[in-house]
Amino acid sequence: MGDPGHSIPPQVWCQPAMIAAAKARDIPAVYRLLTTEHGVAQRRIAALVGQSQSEVSEILSGRQVLSYDVLARIAEGLGAPRGLLGWTVCAAALAGSASPSPPSGSGPGSTRPTAS
Repeated sequence: MGDPGHSIPPQVWCQPAMIAAAKARDIPAVYRLLTTEHGVAQRRIAALVGQSQSEVSEILSGRQVLSYDVLARIAEGLGAPRGLLGWTVCAAALAGSASPSPPSGSGPGSTRPTAS
């Protein structure tokens, strides 16, 4: 995976369009903003997040990212603040030693109420 020292500058995550895309977990929009607004090459995104350039291209073309593991890897690689993606942050994560928690009801082993 990418070197944290070469991730996306933190101020990128403070821009309204990026906040909206990240909160919606709209990774195609996040990648599009990075490439068009911030001049980040697809190859750089791919290196940071552990994807191939062709996968980044597919996502830029609209392929949605639904897997929690892939979303977590993308967030980690790009240096996105956990709260932007709607994940809770535990004390260990603040110390940099844990992964974000998935939104309630969406992680492995989660259960949802069944309709009666």
